[in-house]
Amino acid sequence: MNGNSLKIVLMLVTVIFLFGCEEMVSDVDAPESLPKLVVTGFITPGMPYTAVTVKKSRPLYTTIDNYGSDFPTVEDAYVTISDGIDSAYLTYDIEYDSYRVSREELPIVPGRVYTLKVTAPGGYEVEATCTVPSDTPPDIELVKIDTTIVNESINLNASIKFKDLESADNYYGITAGIVNWHEGQMNPVITEIGFARGEPYVSDKNMNNQYFSYSTNDFYYFSGETQRLFFTIAVTDVHYYNYHKVLYNYEGVNPFAEPTKLYSNIRNGLGVFAAYILKGVAYDL
Repeated sequence: MNGNSLKIVLMLVTVIFLFGCEEMVSDVDAPESLPKLVVTGFITPGMPYTAVTVKKSRPLYTTIDNYGSDFPTVEDAYVTISDGIDSAYLTYDIEYDSYRVSREELPIVPGRVYTLKVTAPGGYEVEATCTVPSDTPPDIELVKIDTTIVNESINLNASIKFKDLESADNYYGITAGIVNWHEGQMNPVITEIGFARGEPYVSDKNMNNQYFSYSTNDFYYFSGETQRLFFTIAVTDVHYYNYHKVLYNYEGVNPFAEPTKLYSNIRNGLGVFAAYILKGVAYDL
């Protein structure tokens, strides 16, 4: 038997030995997984109400109904938001499935720090803090609108840009959409169109005081209807940016995707408490 043949035989023996030593392990005590509070709240100046949702996470290995809700709502929590001087109590509103407080009871002021506290039966206590941005969002500049004819349909796409604010460490959220309505229609149809170039959540890291450029996805022009193109731009805090950036990059149910850990700034719980300031602009087509 030559040297190569001997190596092959030894490899086969090793493989057979390893497989022969394998046993099916079926009795494993999985670590106990207790539910946590899942709290979500985004605050901004000028809104009639500030809302916070409070739910419970599902423990590992929990069987759920395919048609059931994602997380059960906690309706008997005690929820407060404070700016360090004044504190407001949020009451549960079953219609909106969230805890709410009016603008009059809790004004959201740019530049202020707000602390959210939530307690619930069972010993749950969570807390989070965020700072409302103090800068006004930059202006969006419409660069051009391109028109193409595809199978007798009129397709449009728009190019825009905005300049980074001079202050440091800025975070932005950008959206694009169209509003369609015709005479006799009760409510307009609002459609988000997204971007073919440019990401909806960006920071000014390596882009300080420079321009951000975007191009929308194609959208149809409907003759005989009133149509309006709109954009929104928000200056956000880092928590808003990190949370939505992870959501945007999440690949859904792709079995080959890497596991994604959702960003959270809720101490002793899950979720996010974040702030932003929003501005919009619209163009008739």
